[in-house]
Amino acid sequence: MVSISLRFLGAAVHFLPLVTGQELSAASTGNGTQGVESIDDRSLAGLAATAACVILDAFLGKAITLPRDAQYTALSDVNWSQNTWKHPSCIAQPTSTADLQKIVTTLTFWNVPFAIRSGGHNPNEFAANIDTGVLISMDKFNSVTYNKAQGTATFGTGGRWKAVYDTLDPYNVTVVGGRVLDVGVGGLTLGSGLSYLSDLYGLVCDNVVSYDVSVIIYYVNVCNRTG
Repeated sequence: MVSISLRFLGAAVHFLPLVTGQELSAASTGNGTQGVESIDDRSLAGLAATAACVILDAFLGKAITLPRDAQYTALSDVNWSQNTWKHPSCIAQPTSTADLQKIVTTLTFWNVPFAIRSGGHNPNEFAANIDTGVLISMDKFNSVTYNKAQGTATFGTGGRWKAVYDTLDPYNVTVVGGRVLDVGVGGLTLGSGLSYLSDLYGLVCDNVVSYDVSVIIYYVNVCNRTG
């Protein structure tokens, strides 16, 4: 049995201050909305989301999927439950901490709501998807490494438990992880996480040694039991 050191980049951005579309509308003069052609152009919140998506697309290119792109529908409907299939203004798939920080910084600057998806197994509406906002899909953060000396496994929040188990199997070790192989690492751990080993070792979250949490540009916090 090994403990978990989770590369959980992006987890804490749920707690950044966001504003609603109504707040955007109340704070706006109402000018500058004409001539913007988008699925979201009926609201000022949609205008801000569209502007942020255009900026992110210019800087990050392939990491951003717009509604006009061929893969948009497949990516927006990855979520396990059809109840959570939504129409985000764009979908961001960061591949590095630097990309993730640029995305979060841009969205908070433009006051654009966003959702974060690890595996998308949560059936609750808007749990890991969004309308008129940006979906940050963490599926590219899927690395898995094992440190025999420390007795820890380190993996990205966008991975699935099958990949974690498959990587650890050759070492004859495992972790207290998800019971369904296709469930995402991040969401299960944030929700405490039941495991077939929970009777012996507690919940998944009880076995996490530390989290790497990226909240905004230039800042990555390492959160562990000592603070």
